[in-house]
Amino acid sequence: MRSISVSRVIIPFLLVGVLSLLGGWGIVQYGANFQNLLFLVLLIAMVVIIAMGKKALQVGFVVWIWMFILGYRTIHLTSYFPLHPLIIFLALLFLILLFALKSAPNVRLKLPRLLWVFSIFWLWGFIPGALRGFPWSKMISYAINFFLLIPLFMIILYLSRESGFWKSATLTFLWSGALISLLGAIEFYSPQFRSLLPGLIQVNVEGLQSFSGFERASFAFFGATPAVIISALALPMVWLLPKYYKSKIAVFFSFVLLAILGIGIYISGTRVAWLMLFCASFVLAYFGMGLSGIGLSAIFWGIFSRFFSAEVWTLIFSLYTPFVSAQISDPSLQIRFTRQQNAFILAIQNPFGVGWSGSGWVHGDFTQVAANLGILAGIIFLAWYLHTLFRAWKIYRKYPKDWMFQAILTSFILGGIILLTEGVQVLPQFVMPVWFVWGLMESYLQQKNSDFIIP
Repeated sequence: MRSISVSRVIIPFLLVGVLSLLGGWGIVQYGANFQNLLFLVLLIAMVVIIAMGKKALQVGFVVWIWMFILGYRTIHLTSYFPLHPLIIFLALLFLILLFALKSAPNVRLKLPRLLWVFSIFWLWGFIPGALRGFPWSKMISYAINFFLLIPLFMIILYLSRESGFWKSATLTFLWSGALISLLGAIEFYSPQFRSLLPGLIQVNVEGLQSFSGFERASFAFFGATPAVIISALALPMVWLLPKYYKSKIAVFFSFVLLAILGIGIYISGTRVAWLMLFCASFVLAYFGMGLSGIGLSAIFWGIFSRFFSAEVWTLIFSLYTPFVSAQISDPSLQIRFTRQQNAFILAIQNPFGVGWSGSGWVHGDFTQVAANLGILAGIIFLAWYLHTLFRAWKIYRKYPKDWMFQAILTSFILGGIILLTEGVQVLPQFVMPVWFVWGLMESYLQQKNSDFIIP
């Protein structure tokens, strides 16, 4: 019989108990709100995970994925540098990984060559930024989301060798995306939910309205309507549920989750999320049935579109106005188009970049990298994504029936849409899910190329 160390059971229990008592005393003394409770729970979780030994990294990474739902809840170190719990937690997991690697010297983690080349420009970005007098805290807050690519990829590459990783990682991502949509729908249809607990909701709004008159959900728990792009990014993982659990109940739950995600995406009125849903349906249909699947998907959308309201059609057609007219009626679209245009001009005028944070929030990551770090950096960043996509296509041709790969590849394609149109590198709560999917893609490609059997 396997013996259990008493210290490994008692010490974490005592630590959690002491922290809970101290936290409860502080809350009673100074007043409570949801954010206080949240950070207390995260602190306790970090202590417990550290005490878990060999399972610490695997369990901690699942907790980290769940943290995608935290949204705009940050700790402001300076006015320019809000530190997100995702960053703190990932740093902790990286330290745990380094200790694990120290005890396993034969493990080799291979990061993409283009990632290493791209990382040179991350350091370069501080030089033109400093020469222009940009605040260091602001530059660091922009750069850190790229520097964390390396530890995140290393963690995924390491854990992907562990049994059960792919199932836990993909399904946790699915459930976190579904929870974001579910909370958004609850807030939208039951506004009284917002006053359930002080600090539970990040913004005090009654909903939003687009220029077309479409009533949008605020996703106030997360802090902003674009939260739904995380739900859209996780949507292809619904494909996996009936594959993991071959039962009628799994099929039923997959339809339930698909409905929750679909409702959240619809009521957000976020056109990028609508586009992601549309693209995911065609890509997955192609994987499942080939060209006939694309035809059936087109027929479905053709029938379903007849139920779209005039406001929905106005939002959809507004996407084409930048290409066919000088006048853009949608103010949001006008701002995004202008920022991308200005960043492109800035990159042309400053081919070596203006430095981290120099171009502001462009709403287009490839263009923003080119403006901040230089044209060559932007080209390498885009080339890295396209090269990964090309490698993925080659693997798909070799393993056309690999259902897990199909789901990850679909999410990776959706991540490219986000990088191209949203510009998420500024905020960890948006960029980390994209990096997460990219990390899954890279790890899966490496294992398939080495004919490694995915556990």
